[in-house]
Amino acid sequence: MGRDPRAIRARRRAAVARRRRLAAAAGVAAILALIAGAVIGAGSGDDGAPAPQPPAPIDRLADLGARELAGQRLVAGFGGADPPQGLLRMLGRGELAGVILFADNLTGGRADARMTRELQRAAGRAPIEAPLLVMTDQEGGQVERLPGPPGASATEMGARGTGYARSRGRATAASLIDAGINVDLAPVLDLGRPGAALAAEGRTFGTRPAEVTAVGVDGFA
Repeated sequence: MGRDPRAIRARRRAAVARRRRLAAAAGVAAILALIAGAVIGAGSGDDGAPAPQPPAPIDRLADLGARELAGQRLVAGFGGADPPQGLLRMLGRGELAGVILFADNLTGGRADARMTRELQRAAGRAPIEAPLLVMTDQEGGQVERLPGPPGASATEMGARGTGYARSRGRATAASLIDAGINVDLAPVLDLGRPGAALAAEGRTFGTRPAEVTAVGVDGFA
C-alpha cells in the first residue's frame, strides 16, 4: 500500500517548521546571554561609573585598512643577516604578519638576537597589537636553519624514543628563544613510507600513527 504524497509533504513541512522554531529560540537565547554577559562584565569603577572596557578584537580589526588586513595573512623572507629597509617599513605599517628565516639569515650567534629584535621593534610601530611571528624550520637532521639543536634527525629521534625526542625538543626551544625566534615550523608528522622522499631524508618519526604521535607530538613538540 503506497504512502500518501500529501501526508509526506505535510510531515516534512512540520519538521522544517519545528527546526526553524528551535533555531529562532537558540538565537534569542544567545542574544540574551550576550546581553547578560555585557551587563555583568561592564562592572563599575570606584565612583560607581561603569568601568571602561578594552576594545574587543573585532573592534580592532574594524580599524584596520585593506593593506593591513591583507598583510596579516602574509609572511616574508629576505637574504642575508640585515633586514632590508623596505621590509622594516612594511612591518612598521602592519603589512606583514611574520618573517621566515633561513640558513643564510642566521649565524647561531648574538647577531641573530639583534636582528630579530630589530624586526620586532619595526613591527611594534604598526597599528596592530600582536607580536611579529619570527619563524624558521628547525626539524633536525638535514633541515636545520640555525646552528645547534636538535641535531638528531626525526628518524633518529623516533628510533631512540619519546624521552630522547623530548630532550631534543626542549633544547631546540631554548636555542630558538635565545635567537628571538618564536615559531618553529616543525615537527613534520607525516608517516614514513618506503620509497617516499621524507623517509629517505630522515624527516619522519615512524611508520605508524602511534609512533609518530608518541615521539613527534608527546616528545619533540
